[in-house]
Amino acid sequence: MDLEKNIILENHKLIQLKLKENEQKFKKLEIRDKLICKLFNILNIIIDTPSDMIGIEIPSEILYNIGIKKKFLNLVPELKKYYSSSYFTSLQTSAFSKPFFAVNLLRQVVRSYGLRLRTRNKSAGYTPSGKKIYNRTYEIKDF
Repeated sequence: MDLEKNIILENHKLIQLKLKENEQKFKKLEIRDKLICKLFNILNIIIDTPSDMIGIEIPSEILYNIGIKKKFLNLVPELKKYYSSSYFTSLQTSAFSKPFFAVNLLRQVVRSYGLRLRTRNKSAGYTPSGKKIYNRTYEIKDF
């Protein structure tokens, strides 16, 4: 009888411990999702949840902007709490010096959600000399 009681108590403790671990993981994921929304808010794209990212098109000029690049850099310490810099090369200290830092960071964040940042070149006509002009955008797509 005592043995059964002890087994039940041990099982109850294990279940409580697992519940607490799961709550902590869920809370961490929730904070990470808010951080991703913050990343998009920097781009003046309002999303409530990461699933709202699908179908968004971002003009390349926005991601190449040095101001955006600096704002993204300010988020790197927070992102490092949730992502490994060996997994996300854009979180490494040398990454900011790369010309497409913002694009790479966004691409890696989007990929962590099972999505993809796809480059799209749209024709914007021709120059007077006959050279074709392109507008580059980045579109977030499902795999």
